[in-house]
Amino acid sequence: AIRNAQLCKELRVLPFGLADTQGVCEVIRCFSSYVDRLAESKRPERPEDDERFTETLRGILEDSTQVVRTLGHGVTEVREAMGEKRYEDVRKEVDHILDRFFIK
Repeated sequence: AIRNAQLCKELRVLPFGLADTQGVCEVIRCFSSYVDRLAESKRPERPEDDERFTETLRGILEDSTQVVRTLGHGVTEVREAMGEKRYEDVRKEVDHILDRFFIK
């Protein structure tokens, strides 16, 4: 939950208008919902509780597989808004930011 909250914070301060794109906003909403879902989950105390918690985690993992594609949509939005020439001027920095985001 803490890691998802940190990721949301990092996404909200992305430069070049990335933080305001539909793709990035969608990822922030998803990560925020993960934090809420985990916070609302009861701590597993019995096998049936463990099963419910495992299903919650499975759902989060399945959702998060779409993050790369969704962030890619955000990058496309910025590239289209800036134009190819201006985007190429900042592309290396955008790539570096996203690489760092996924490697952390």
